Order: sequence, then structure tokens, then C-alpha cells
Amino acid sequence: MMKMAIMMASCLPFLTHPLSMGLILIMESILIAMIVGMMNNSFFMSFILIITMVSGMLVLFIYMSSVASNKKFKPSMKIIWLVVVSSIITSTMLKSSDMENHTLQFNMMTTMNTKNITIMLILYLLITMIVVSNIVNIQEGPLRKKS
Repeated sequence: MMKMAIMMASCLPFLTHPLSMGLILIMESILIAMIVGMMNNSFFMSFILIITMVSGMLVLFIYMSSVASNKKFKPSMKIIWLVVVSSIITSTMLKSSDMENHTLQFNMMTTMNTKNITIMLILYLLITMIVVSNIVNIQEGPLRKKS
């Protein structure tokens, strides 16, 4: 997984479109969260990292869609070939390594000790979503006006 993270990080300087950069950042954060989760034997902090990263990317996506809505996304053939070749090399290296001997330990995200706080956070997020949905006026339309 570390090799895949390095491969994606090396592709980032060659990208020009903000959406492709955001996609690489999201995939990179998922890989890093998986690596951190496996090192700690607990995926709670990794889950928090993913939620934070995806919410930041959502704000960036909304901003970019309102600012540069007419910019076309053209994938670069150079980047596509770089990803394909490095994926093939990485997959052959992973097959030859002794990673098959290692087993992954997955722990439950919630235990009996943290059950109450998890339920409280879920209810808080549900109430916040309901309040925000009621505050927003549907008749006014979207935030971005068509021009």
C-alpha cells in the first residue's frame, strides 16, 4: 500500500485539473488511513481522517464547480500510461513479496466502552442535518445561479 501511495503522490505534480487533483488527494488519504489503521490496530483515527478529508474535498468541489464550471476535463495520456505501467510494476512486486504470510487484524470501531458517545454523536449529527435542512429555503434554488 505504501508503494501505491508513493505512486499516486508522484502523479500529482503532472495533473492540471482541480477535480483530478482532488481525486488523487482522496485516494491518497484513503491509503494513508488504511496504513495508519493497520499500524494502530484501530481504525477510529483513520475514519476521522477520511471524514475530514472528504468534507474538505466537498467544499473544494463546490467552489471549483461554481468558479470553473465550463472548464473541460481532458485526461492526459501521459498520466494514464504512467499509472498503468506503475500499477503493473507494483502488482508484480507485491505478488513476489511475502505479504501473503501476514494477516490483517481488524478491530471493531466501537467497543462497549465507547458505545454511549458513539450514539450521542450519531444523534447530534442527525439533529444537525434536520435543522440545516429546515433552515435552507428550497424555493430560492441552488447557491449558484444559472447565467
